[in-house]
Amino acid sequence: MAKACPWCGKTLEIKTREHGSNIQEVCGRCGYKIREYKKPTPVQKAEIPSIVEIKDDERPRVREKSVWPLIATIVAIVVIVVVLVKVFLVK
Repeated sequence: MAKACPWCGKTLEIKTREHGSNIQEVCGRCGYKIREYKKPTPVQKAEIPSIVEIKDDERPRVREKSVWPLIATIVAIVVIVVVLVKVFLVK
């Protein structure tokens, strides 16, 4: 058995219409409001970062730092310390 419109009594044909921030379901014949509810808010999909694959051919070539400046600096510091010790402590 089909439902009847509570206002006009005819067979109920439900139609939807937007009314501001709400959606209304109304009788298709007389326009009587049957039900009203809020518009669903769209879910924003989070952007998933993609994985970037770097092949061996695409890697940038970086020169290795040489070790001799470090060794030269250490030798210079040792020489300075030895000279200062001889000057100030040895009389």
